[in-house]
Amino acid sequence: MTQKSLRHVIAITSQSAFLEIGQLPSILRVIAAVREYEPRANLIITGSAEHLALIPKSVQAELRACNTNDPHSLVAALSDLIEENQVIAIYDASRPHTNVDVIGKTFQALAQDVDAVRPAIAFTETLKFVDENFIIQETLDRTSVKRVASPEIIRSKAIDPSAKDSGWFLPLKANVVISYVEGSADGVRISSAEDVLLLESVSE
Repeated sequence: MTQKSLRHVIAITSQSAFLEIGQLPSILRVIAAVREYEPRANLIITGSAEHLALIPKSVQAELRACNTNDPHSLVAALSDLIEENQVIAIYDASRPHTNVDVIGKTFQALAQDVDAVRPAIAFTETLKFVDENFIIQETLDRTSVKRVASPEIIRSKAIDPSAKDSGWFLPLKANVVISYVEGSADGVRISSAEDVLLLESVSE
C-alpha cells in the first residue's frame, strides 16, 4: 500500500495518552511503533487543543484539534484525508504497547472483501451482570466478549459522516464488512496511573 493511498492518525482520547511507561509517555510509544512499521509515514495527531499543546515540539506530525471521542467530530477533522486517501489507520494514543506485529497483522487482514479491521483481545476474567443493587443476575459468556484494540484500519469508501456511531473511531456505513485479528495481551488501554503500575508489573 503506497503512502499516497494511506494515512496514519494518532488519536488522543484522554489525558492518559501522556502517562509514562518506563519514563516514556504512551503517545510517544505509539508514535515509535508506527514509525517502526512505516518510517516515512506522514503522521496526523488529533485531540483537544489542550492535549495537542502537550506534544513535544520534536514530534514531526500535523496536529488537528477535534473531539476524538466523537466520531462525527473526528470525521470532520479528517474529511480531506478521507477524500484523498483510500485507507485511514487510526491508533489510540493511550495504548502504549501497540506493536509492529499487530499493526502488520491488521493491515494484512484488510483483504479485498473487508472494509474495516481492528485487533481484539479475548477476556480472561469472569464477567458478571449485576442489577442496580449489585446483586449478580448472570455470568456472561466471556467467549462472546472482546476487548477491541488499535489500530483501526478503515477504507474511505466505508465511512459515512452522517451515519450513527458504530463503535469505531469513524462512523461507518451500514452493512460494511468488518473483521478482527488477534491482538496482543499487553495492547490494553491505560486510563489511570494504577493501570500503568499494573501494566509495568505484568511486563516485568
